Amino acid sequence: MPHLPESARLWLERADIDYIGPFVKAWAAFNAWFRHASNTRRDFDGLSYVKDRPNPVRNAIVPLL
Repeated sequence: MPHLPESARLWLERADIDYIGPFVKAWAAFNAWFRHASNTRRDFDGLSYVKDRPNPVRNAIVPLL
């Protein structure tokens, strides 16, 4: 890239897309849902619930696989 003025270079560095924020928010929502649906606070039990029983998340994902 040609030489950029300092202000342009700084704005270009800030232009990266932030994937971490949306991922954390989606994971928090999923985590809250499976804790409620499976009636447990343990991740292992909640993920087992999603994997082994019919539920909205599993029902949406399985056809995509």
